Amino acid sequence: LAAVLLWCAAAALLPLGGTAGSSAYAAYHSSLVDTDRAAAKLGVLSNSLVEGGHFFFGAGEAHELRGELPAGDARGAEPTPAAVSYAPNAQEIDFAALAEAAGKKELRGLCEYLAARRPSSKNGSTGLFEGCDLILICGESYSGLALNEALTPTLCRMASEGVVLEHYYNSFKNTTTNGEYAFLTGLWPDVSRDAMRGSAAGSMPRNAKKYYPLNPGRIFADQAGALCLGYHNYLGSYYSRDKSLPNLGFDCSFMNAGMRFTSSWPASDLEMMEQSVDDYIDAERFCVYYMTFSGHGPYNSDNVIYRKNIEETRACLGEHGLTPGAEGYLACNLELEKAVAYLLQRLEEAGRLERTVIVLTGDHYPYYLTAADRASLAGRELDESFDMYESSCIIWKGGMETPLVSDAYCCNVDILPTLLNLFGFDFDSRLLPGTDILSDSRHTAFLYNRSFLTDELRYDSADGSALWSWEGSRLPEEEREALLESLQTQAEDRYAMSLQIANTDFYRFLWERTPALQGPGD
Repeated sequence: LAAVLLWCAAAALLPLGGTAGSSAYAAYHSSLVDTDRAAAKLGVLSNSLVEGGHFFFGAGEAHELRGELPAGDARGAEPTPAAVSYAPNAQEIDFAALAEAAGKKELRGLCEYLAARRPSSKNGSTGLFEGCDLILICGESYSGLALNEALTPTLCRMASEGVVLEHYYNSFKNTTTNGEYAFLTGLWPDVSRDAMRGSAAGSMPRNAKKYYPLNPGRIFADQAGALCLGYHNYLGSYYSRDKSLPNLGFDCSFMNAGMRFTSSWPASDLEMMEQSVDDYIDAERFCVYYMTFSGHGPYNSDNVIYRKNIEETRACLGEHGLTPGAEGYLACNLELEKAVAYLLQRLEEAGRLERTVIVLTGDHYPYYLTAADRASLAGRELDESFDMYESSCIIWKGGMETPLVSDAYCCNVDILPTLLNLFGFDFDSRLLPGTDILSDSRHTAFLYNRSFLTDELRYDSADGSALWSWEGSRLPEEEREALLESLQTQAEDRYAMSLQIANTDFYRFLWERTPALQGPGD
């Protein structure tokens, strides 16, 4: 009885410590908070009890979207003026009429929130890739740590050419479908304490029947008439990819369903590439998606890809001084290097290289690596809050003589709006939580737990601390406080926006009621 009374008293007193997104109150009540943050605020035992209530009863306060400030997406922070005036990436959508037609409170809130968002503008890179084909590769555990001049020269060359993102962060620490979902839909996946509720865990399988008109598979088919194919070198039933990927417009092949492999866990990326390229290489226009597998841990002799490539890796690296785990990670990613090198060779032989864009990024950071392994590959210690999320996103096109370099801070959800603008597709940037990396908008790299990085600061949601850069520290204190508050609001709102879009099937509601947009497919 005493324990129950103390628990209730402690819960009732939580508001005294504040109710902001980083508070213990939010960790106790919010339906958006992730397990890591909640456990840090409440303790593992207390959080386990709270999450039990969420799992069985769906407890938690619904997040009310607060709306973004129009001035550069931050108080007092205007975007850099462009030398040329560009039109916004927006479409004719009557959000006021949609709000009136919405029967659900969440739908009305979304309409009002999206109407108030400031769209990103077209820019000097708009349409740079117009008419090109697209190959998307979600690399299992791929990160910038996999780039090694001696062992992965193809990937290193591609990372330094095309569109070079100097401050790209992979927002996710684990679970492949989180990175896949953000990569393909441009939305944040559900990583909250509610993510495991229901029969299907994770946003990809849970939303396999929802309508996603802005993903590459559908938009290439609808606006370019392209052949859209998807491949994964494991079973299609795993994470229900045989349902979720076709729902995104990709005609798919999986292990034992269109492809066969000499090993099963993990299977070879090179073998997947060898069995797939002929399916689309002669198509008039194509958009292809690959989810790789060879980079999966563990990075030791228990892994068949490690055993296949370790001797070649050692011979290539020579006396390297890497930890065994770091060496094994490179050996497994050598298979991805071979797959991409084969792909480029086939594209060049077919005369398609200079009209094909290849985008490669990881699903999450390589969590099988220890801190010592990561430090060995990076050549320095990496902190757990930010450094370990810094990664690589390759956006490469054959024939680009001069790299297009961006120093904007960006993350997974920014890739899709950037590609839609580069390909010159007609889309409304307000409908996606990410930002075109090459636009003049304010840029922020958000992480799964709503920590974030900008030119001015690094904010750690775990302890609510903000580390200001030299430029940020020169801002007046009031501006710093306003900027921090605005970015914290954006982190919460854009995440909640993504979950509400999926939960309410908002895109279907919007497309069916907006004449300027194409209606949903079957």
